[in-house]
Amino acid sequence: MTLEAKELVREADAILGGVLRPGVHPRRSTIARFESSGGLERVLSLYLYAMRLDPEEPSYPWNLATSMARLGHYHLALAFIEKAIAVANATDDPEWADVYAHIAWADVAMRAEQWQVALIALATASRLATDDETTRDVARLKAKIAERSSRTPNGNAHLLNELASLIA
Repeated sequence: MTLEAKELVREADAILGGVLRPGVHPRRSTIARFESSGGLERVLSLYLYAMRLDPEEPSYPWNLATSMARLGHYHLALAFIEKAIAVANATDDPEWADVYAHIAWADVAMRAEQWQVALIALATASRLATDDETTRDVARLKAKIAERSSRTPNGNAHLLNELASLIA
């Protein structure tokens, strides 16, 4: 981690600390005030610059992804969690690309209603699962995807069934 990138992330995290409290989901009105004050843009700008300065650090996109998810910006969170896993894979950093990272990726994809992405993440999680607990987590999420995506009239039911069969 470069010192300048760490400082940028520290500043972004201080801004986020005004809206995100540990263990508490922010109210919509709190999020709206944060966004209207320019806080979201500032945080994104700081993190993006830190990632440019230190492109081999997977914790930056990961932490930004978790913050975006807590703020309800699931599509942004999805992009950054995918980036974190890609960086981790490219730098051979298993901490950020293990089975739990892929389960988290699937969870964020589900919240963004990106069912195909969720199934792709679960396919990798299934391959990485080494114990009964993670195997059960994968199966539970797969069932949740099947149930939720069946209620979404997006015309991709056939594709989802095919992807789901790859995980079986």
